[in-house]
Amino acid sequence: MHNEFGDRTAIDAPAGDDFGVSLQRFASGLSPSEHAILVAVLNTAMGPWKRMAARPVEELLEPAEAQLVDRLMKRPHSEEN
Repeated sequence: MHNEFGDRTAIDAPAGDDFGVSLQRFASGLSPSEHAILVAVLNTAMGPWKRMAARPVEELLEPAEAQLVDRLMKRPHSEEN
């Protein structure tokens, strides 16, 4: 069966921004345990790549690794070959 919700690959940016604001407003009224549950549910819904992308780089890489990535990103493309 065709699922119109599952076929959407891109989210309209203003709609996503509005959702984020509404979600933050909702979350601000939650108890600490309710907030933790909401975060867990949202993290599960995101999938592994989006979850990883949402985390601060300091939680994913050691400082030396982050510096190496920064240096590699700044290299001109001509040095890649």
